[in-house]
Amino acid sequence: MARVKIIRENWNLKYSACFILCPIRGPYPEIPHAVSVVSKIRAAPGNVLMLRNTDNDPDFTNRTFSNIPNSIGVCVKPLHFNYDQALYLLEFLELNNLLGVSHFTFYNHTIGPKASCVLQHYVNGDLPQHITAYGDDGPAVRIANGTSSDVTVAESNAVHIKPTKYNEDNTAQLKPKISVNILPWNLRMRSQKEIRTEGLFASLNDCLYRSMYRYSHVALIDLDEFIIPHHNDTLIDLITWLSKRINNRNTGAYSFQNAFFYLQFADDVRMYEGHGALANLRSALTTQRKTRRRSKLHPQKQRSKYICKPEAVIEAGNHFVWEFCPGRGSLNVPADAAILHHYRVCEFGGDDCIKTPSLVDRTAHRYSKRLLDRVGTVYSYLKETCNLPDIPKAPTKPPPTRKKELKVRVPIRPSSEKKPTEAVNIQSNVANLATQEAATTTVAQAQAAVEAILKTH
Repeated sequence: MARVKIIRENWNLKYSACFILCPIRGPYPEIPHAVSVVSKIRAAPGNVLMLRNTDNDPDFTNRTFSNIPNSIGVCVKPLHFNYDQALYLLEFLELNNLLGVSHFTFYNHTIGPKASCVLQHYVNGDLPQHITAYGDDGPAVRIANGTSSDVTVAESNAVHIKPTKYNEDNTAQLKPKISVNILPWNLRMRSQKEIRTEGLFASLNDCLYRSMYRYSHVALIDLDEFIIPHHNDTLIDLITWLSKRINNRNTGAYSFQNAFFYLQFADDVRMYEGHGALANLRSALTTQRKTRRRSKLHPQKQRSKYICKPEAVIEAGNHFVWEFCPGRGSLNVPADAAILHHYRVCEFGGDDCIKTPSLVDRTAHRYSKRLLDRVGTVYSYLKETCNLPDIPKAPTKPPPTRKKELKVRVPIRPSSEKKPTEAVNIQSNVANLATQEAATTTVAQAQAAVEAILKTH
């Protein structure tokens, strides 16, 4: 008899994600190949669900609890509304790869043609093998032409080198491998009315269990979120750094406070520096363009996101882990070590959010050079194949705003009109003196009368 366990986050809607727990009994239980979910014990099976048995997976050969690869995977909630922001998707993949992520799991509810093409190239591994410097003001790049002579691109007057299938043998930096998995996600129910956000809680927990024992850590984040460390280059380095300062033996997840980088905030002033292809790409990347964030961070468990050890988690939530294995818990990462960069519009509509106290945070700019080269290389490689548009030109610096000053123009009177005024002023002064003398005389007379009365008595 199976047991149904409802996942906690259901927002009181008609449908909810749940676990169906099927115990396997017997001293020597056989692992089934498939299972069927029925409402009654004797009901005829109306579905056949194939079982994913990791015992037959070559990735798990000789795998134990102690030798799980020290790597990070990312789980992303279902892509919907025909998501088709190809450039932003490239930024998400390549920046997270710079942060140490090696695998991404996506769920395809509805994806646009350009984003789908980009993801499929990552799935197939059809990407440039090397990274070349992007733009016309980048560092020098050497391109091997198959002979003993090399062509050097000068820093001051470089040309944009498009890495294609025909020049992958250059001597530039070897591009790290990124593995991507896209799973179909077609729910026959209305999102936000019958189930929460395309059933994201089912997808997050599905991804959690798929990643278990494959990766030492898994980050559950959205496409507009990046966990950025302050003292380390990668997230693996951050976790190692934390383990030397905090006892994390019982840690099952690392939670990071949320910082809103509202898209309505003004662009970074550095976006107006430079020109050409490199400046255009820099201004097109959200993490490089938006550096002003809300000063106050959200408290833990409110908008926060986390990196967890999959084998330590029983039920994953969107902003925190709902249930750990016995003896495990969550570690709140100090804000000075790392925070969650969240790039989005004002959460309650309108533009009032930009009135909140804010500050400039350029931590993500530490990855600028490597990120621009990677995104530029892949974008140029896929531009024709995926029918990607040209990168828009960088915005020009707006003119400085002039302070409005209220100026009152006093008309200048002719000299002939000034004399009567002076005469009037003299007469008024004489009248004032006469009034003061009369007042003094009156006071003196009053004092003399008082003295005379006192003498008679």
